[in-house]
Amino acid sequence: MALYKASLRLSHLPDSWRTARIVPLRKPGKPDYTVPKAFRPISLLATISKGLEAVVANRLAYLAERHNLLPDNHFGARKKRSCEQAINVLVERVYEAWRNRKVVSLVTFDVQGRLTGLTLECLEARLERRGIPDTLSSWVGDFCKERTATVALEAFESERQPIAQAGIPQGSPLSPILYIFYNANLIGQPIDKTKGALGFVDDYSPWVVGDNVDENIQTLQTTVITKTERWARESGATFEPSKTGLIHFTRRVEEGQQNGPDLQFQGQDIEPSEHIKLLGVTLDCKMKFHQHVARMTAKAMKQCLAIKRLRGVRPKQVRQLYNATVTPIMDYCASAWYGPGKWGTTSLLRNMEKVQRIGAQAIILSFKATALTVAQAEAGIETTVDRLQRKVTNHLVRSLTVPNTNPLFDCLTRLFTQGKSFPSPLAITARKFGPDLGLTAESLMETVEPVLQEPWTEGVPGCLVKGLEDEADIVIRRL
Repeated sequence: MALYKASLRLSHLPDSWRTARIVPLRKPGKPDYTVPKAFRPISLLATISKGLEAVVANRLAYLAERHNLLPDNHFGARKKRSCEQAINVLVERVYEAWRNRKVVSLVTFDVQGRLTGLTLECLEARLERRGIPDTLSSWVGDFCKERTATVALEAFESERQPIAQAGIPQGSPLSPILYIFYNANLIGQPIDKTKGALGFVDDYSPWVVGDNVDENIQTLQTTVITKTERWARESGATFEPSKTGLIHFTRRVEEGQQNGPDLQFQGQDIEPSEHIKLLGVTLDCKMKFHQHVARMTAKAMKQCLAIKRLRGVRPKQVRQLYNATVTPIMDYCASAWYGPGKWGTTSLLRNMEKVQRIGAQAIILSFKATALTVAQAEAGIETTVDRLQRKVTNHLVRSLTVPNTNPLFDCLTRLFTQGKSFPSPLAITARKFGPDLGLTAESLMETVEPVLQEPWTEGVPGCLVKGLEDEADIVIRRL
């Protein structure tokens, strides 16, 4: 406690807390592990330092939410916001554009070395511009300076060396909140019927809406690409054009045909793709999600077969393993593609039921020819349809409590007024279960704010340090 107070008061981090032990971890699914980019370096820091970093991160998060210091369309490292909400916003906007006979063109950018490539001077300037008090910004500046590290690879560990461009440590609790302050001016833009963008820590995915693909390409080139390249020059960030993705969401073949030039980013042509991966979800241009469900069921099947190979485990424990490790993989972001009775979901459910069958057999050790309905009942697990309906409905109810600053709020207010053409999965769920839950267009759920209490108040879990009670007043005066 005394060390934490002294560190915050002096805006200084002890030298022994600046040394990191960097451990390279293999990124899954890479074809060649002799390439350095196939590894993700993780900085193992002193545990006592992480406690103070968590306190500072909590204070920054409180100031950001309390005084709206971050863009509304930034979903990463923020309370009551998630990847699924971000995907819901995009899906709702795509269906809205389809109802208006429009085409949505989405671009995804990848920042190379997002944390290690961050410049301290730029970070301090943007923290000051966003109204962060000097006590915190000075401490953050000292936190990023004069860092040293050793590299550990299996039994080998190098000597301690100074880091010339340290940036933000990869394993620090402070890294996510600092980075979203760093790229806030890139991601911040309103979401409306003609354009929008989503941010999730280092992921930046803008889109435009137009009558055809050529019009969207021209708009992206003159607005989004120009803005992104300018931000990269000002921030010292480096994008990887080879990992930049482009996709056109359209349900009509003639609207998806491109006659003009390709999109260019940093001197390279960006070819449109039939499907693209965003926040762990594989999106296809027709919004049918066949690739996404196939990829999720393949991962779930691998996990399910591993559970089936276990021996000497009681059925109750096997069922717990199945519900804890298999079903979350299959149901990830199900609200983006599943709606009760939605057209086109039968084949998706059929693939998921194959995993369900293997899981039921692993629980009760039944024969392969046992009917799925019987196996599920004996194993005590929900059917695929019942499980998806429960999870999607629970997600809808939780989403209806978001404040009006969340971009999803504007989409949810129009769920009950969508027409019959191109209804979104969330709209189908709201129509099916909304009356039973008492949800109508005029009566939604109560609003639950992401922050309810100041982090320096006594008794708040995870906040052990007092002494910066005047930070809110400082921010108000700056704003």
